[in-house]
Amino acid sequence: MTTLAGGALPADLDGPGALARFDTPCAVLVDRQGRILVADTRNDALKAIDAAGNVITLARALPGNAFEKLHRPVSLAQKKQGILVIGTLGGELFEIDRPDALRTLFPPCQRGFVRPTGIAIGHDHQLLVADSASSRLHVVTPRDGGGTLVDGGIGPAPDRPLPAAEHRWPVRPQLAWHEVVGTVGEDRGDGHGETRDHFHDGLDVRGDVGQEVLAIAPGKVSNPLAAWAFGKLNEGLAIDSLAYIHMHVGRDAQGRPLDPARFVQVLDEAGKLQRVRVRRGARFAAGDVLGSINPMVHVHLWMGVSGYGINPLLLQLKDFRDTVPPSIAAIEVHDAAGLLLSRREAGRLLVPRGEVSVVVDAWDQVDGNLPRGRLGLYSLAFQWLHADGTPVTGFEQPRSVIEFSRLPDDDLVKTVYADKSGITVQGNAETHFRYAIGRPQDQNGVGSLCATTALPTGDYLLRIVAKDFSGNETTRGRDVAVRVF
Repeated sequence: MTTLAGGALPADLDGPGALARFDTPCAVLVDRQGRILVADTRNDALKAIDAAGNVITLARALPGNAFEKLHRPVSLAQKKQGILVIGTLGGELFEIDRPDALRTLFPPCQRGFVRPTGIAIGHDHQLLVADSASSRLHVVTPRDGGGTLVDGGIGPAPDRPLPAAEHRWPVRPQLAWHEVVGTVGEDRGDGHGETRDHFHDGLDVRGDVGQEVLAIAPGKVSNPLAAWAFGKLNEGLAIDSLAYIHMHVGRDAQGRPLDPARFVQVLDEAGKLQRVRVRRGARFAAGDVLGSINPMVHVHLWMGVSGYGINPLLLQLKDFRDTVPPSIAAIEVHDAAGLLLSRREAGRLLVPRGEVSVVVDAWDQVDGNLPRGRLGLYSLAFQWLHADGTPVTGFEQPRSVIEFSRLPDDDLVKTVYADKSGITVQGNAETHFRYAIGRPQDQNGVGSLCATTALPTGDYLLRIVAKDFSGNETTRGRDVAVRVF
């Protein structure tokens, strides 16, 4: 066996083979020109080794460039026409048919794969895709006129078994109550002043800095990049369908290595720790120590596979109870121009016929939360009622607006949450989740869910139905008496 290119230490260097460096190369392919193409996964790059053994970078994901979306390439194939097909750990498939052109095989509205770790070219230009994280082998067929068609469902099976957590928490004691300080669907900021950057996608369990993070279920590492963000606040580790985030992976509170057999410390030439690599195939038992909590002072527990997250509350963690209904602090009604309506007549808010939008300032708590602790809602709906409390025709049942059974795409966070929404660590003096009820969450954003156009002038009640994951529903502060004119 000989080494064509690269060395013992991961890096990102082009040049003669002996001097060149890769970082977690996951796929190779001999192209029509005889070059060896390499998916240099952790470097977000596609590289080539020429006949002389020199390594050059053909494409790299950089902000704003043509290959910006080529993040974590993990599989390669080449069609007869010379078109290169690349799969990424993010679940996307791309084609490169020109040196400066990256084309996705799926429209933005269609969910991609989970982890397409293997690609091959079949008959009639079909693509065979091994989607390892969803345990599926797909056939991707070109459509007449462009586009692609995937045979069968995409993603994990809906009835896929949950991890065998047996009610454990990710900190000690594993079979006793811990405080939950964050839930699925809450808005989160970018750390640079924007409080509505993305949706929170897991369960936050409070802990102390340096406290051990423990596996809640047995599992095996299958992701080639199972650990990420070394030394940063969002450092984490994925084991099967669980991820543990905001910790020092494989290190205790003093930074000492936990288990060199499973946590491989990658050092630079000066002996300084650069990152921790977790061996693919490494197995963990429930209760094994995975690392220590970093300054985020909690463990973020995520469950599912990429693009298909599941609410960790389904694991029924030991002694977790929620008998507390959500609280509604305020309900605002805005006109079509976005202006807050405040005029009242006979104790009723005056609302013009036409398009209106509603902002609901609400939050949830669970048993044992500190008084200042506020969590997000699970679902929100609204209902128009006559003044006597009977439903308006067409509103016999509340109309659902928000439900976090599955997270929306992050680009919709400012549709779901109104201005000034956010948690205290993002600059707010007090946590406020301000839910927006107005335009439907579709691609066009046309129409108004709360339009009063169809309501005759008169007196009504606007009822907000706010629920948490446990099904508790608030009855206090949920109605606004309005007069439509």
